[in-house]
Amino acid sequence: MIERIADKSRILHVMRGFTLLEVLVALCLLGMLTATAVPWVTKMKGSFDRRNARQGFEFDIRRARSEALSKGVRVVITVAANHKSYTIGRDVLPYDTANGNPDTVLSVTDLPDNVTLSFSGSGTDANKLIFTSRGFLSDIAGNRNTSQKVATLSYDGGAFATVTVYPVGVADFS
Repeated sequence: MIERIADKSRILHVMRGFTLLEVLVALCLLGMLTATAVPWVTKMKGSFDRRNARQGFEFDIRRARSEALSKGVRVVITVAANHKSYTIGRDVLPYDTANGNPDTVLSVTDLPDNVTLSFSGSGTDANKLIFTSRGFLSDIAGNRNTSQKVATLSYDGGAFATVTVYPVGVADFS
């Protein structure tokens, strides 16, 4: 009988659970692991944001030119005033030669956090990239560009990708 009571007390002792000290040590280890992982995860997110923005914009430029060629219409890529998004739109005759606004919006793309987009140039079409129905670059008035246009993607103010669009409409990403 005494042996039975001793066995029961050993079983109860084994099934008791964790001590407060063991729980605190586990929480400290978890906290240290989290503290070292947060900067790494933040850095990886920034890297993914830059890659996704570059690939998405590259695809959209090719899509815009393809749309212009296949549909025989003018296609306009317009950067928002805050440089955090851009719009792709289709423009049919007669063109809006005052503002260069498209008749139909095909898509609106929001850039990831901390990523901005800007185009080179000045004047009324500084925030626009316009492809003619033949796939060439043009200005708002419909005149073919004789010079290239450069788009710059930046992350936290530092440029990480540039796109040179030549007058013939071909884009070169670097």
